[in-house]
Amino acid sequence: MDTDKPVDSKNFRLIIEEVRYAISEGKHPTRIVQGTSGSYFCTDRNGNILGVFKPKNEEPYGHMNPKWSKWLQRTCCPCCFGRGW
Repeated sequence: MDTDKPVDSKNFRLIIEEVRYAISEGKHPTRIVQGTSGSYFCTDRNGNILGVFKPKNEEPYGHMNPKWSKWLQRTCCPCCFGRGW
């Protein structure tokens, strides 16, 4: 997939369908390790990354954030983290 060009609505629907097929075959989105919130790589049936899914309720202050401990560490001990907010 060419990542330098925007995706039109037809191709976007095709990507969504491919991700749905992958999920139906057991290839579920995988959580991205970096960052302070829940973000997931969505893949096709061959494991190629097609996009990123970012649930609103898993944002840094979201109630379902799977990385709340990371936020707590950064808030309580900001000198230990290299990047600024």
